[in-house]
Amino acid sequence: MRDPYRIPFLAVLLIVLLRLSIGWQFLYEGLWKLEAMSTTTPWSASGYLSNAQGPFRDQYRDMTGNPDELNWLDYDLMSKKWDRWAARFKSHYKLSDAQSKKLDSLIDGPEKRTSNRFELPPGISFAKTTFSYDKKTQILSFPTWEPPTPTDFARIFAQLPSDSTKTTPVEQEFHKQLERLRDLSIRLSYRQQLAGRLKGDPGVTGVVFIVEEESNKGAFEMRPRVENEDHIVKVGDKQVYLDMLADYNKKLTTADQDFEFDHLQSLWKKIQTQKAALVGPVKELESDLKTDARKLLTYAQISRGPVPVERTKIVEVNQLTIWALLILGGCLLTGFATRLAAIAGAGMLISFYLVWPPWPNVPEAPGPEHSLYINKNSIEAVALLAIAMLPTGRWFGVDGLLGALLWRKNK
Repeated sequence: MRDPYRIPFLAVLLIVLLRLSIGWQFLYEGLWKLEAMSTTTPWSASGYLSNAQGPFRDQYRDMTGNPDELNWLDYDLMSKKWDRWAARFKSHYKLSDAQSKKLDSLIDGPEKRTSNRFELPPGISFAKTTFSYDKKTQILSFPTWEPPTPTDFARIFAQLPSDSTKTTPVEQEFHKQLERLRDLSIRLSYRQQLAGRLKGDPGVTGVVFIVEEESNKGAFEMRPRVENEDHIVKVGDKQVYLDMLADYNKKLTTADQDFEFDHLQSLWKKIQTQKAALVGPVKELESDLKTDARKLLTYAQISRGPVPVERTKIVEVNQLTIWALLILGGCLLTGFATRLAAIAGAGMLISFYLVWPPWPNVPEAPGPEHSLYINKNSIEAVALLAIAMLPTGRWFGVDGLLGALLWRKNK
């Protein structure tokens, strides 16, 4: 009589192939992510976690440390981040004093912008400007962080004869040096560009203005708000983004109808578009800074590899995910500690599943697939739990070899 508990060879083969398939998927995914970490566009779980939905949304989003990327819009936080990066850059590549000064100048600019030596024409005044002329060195300068305004330059140019044919060689040289300084005054360091973007642009920073319509012309005049004054409020893009986030979070707690979830999904897309418009230029600025800093290095310094990343919440999550995929994938492929690896793999997949669970009253994940309760992650987790219940590592794997060696030793 045939034993009903005996597993047919074909079933054994298919279960082993299932284990190898999942193991290969884990291992390849981990290797791909690991390789991507050394590129200019490193992989990160930040995007996946920051878009989490469901009852554990807040917990998963908090794992990123900056789910809405508001840190990119804070000048002080970004400025300190750049300082920490510069310190790691100098230490990792062992920059010379000259290279360190160039890097500092790249970030902050020189302390002063200076002209070449020239003789100052008589009667020239720099009153009420940030210009400073040193009679001893015959050099004109201004502080990098307090450049002269276009009005200052115009006022000084006006002190020269309007007819260029009547200017003396001394006045001509002064004019030349003043033109040079005017060009330098609009060359901003990276930190100045950051300050201009996050602190100086009212369209971004959220500075409130009064918008008044002129009676006959239909034009608009903008002036600072006066407290307790009737006004039409015009806020910056950052405040619009914050308001959209607050509106989304409020509606998310009360939504229970399909049309409400459709509206939430539409609103979330608008939020992502607004975020990209705000954060994108700052990220691009930081990328340009790192590209220019790399140009300061020698070939020997470049061979040291990329600058070590700062230890943050999301960096730890990224590394944990990569090593989990590599270790569990390797164990499943080789059949080593198979049952333990299968159970751990199922747990990892369940954690992925809970980031955006296909449950009722949870916004549907974007994409062509439609699921209810069950999706790819949950199916694969169940398959791993089934593998954990069977001795697949002994059928084909290191577990079987170790078992045979122990049996022979005990015999």
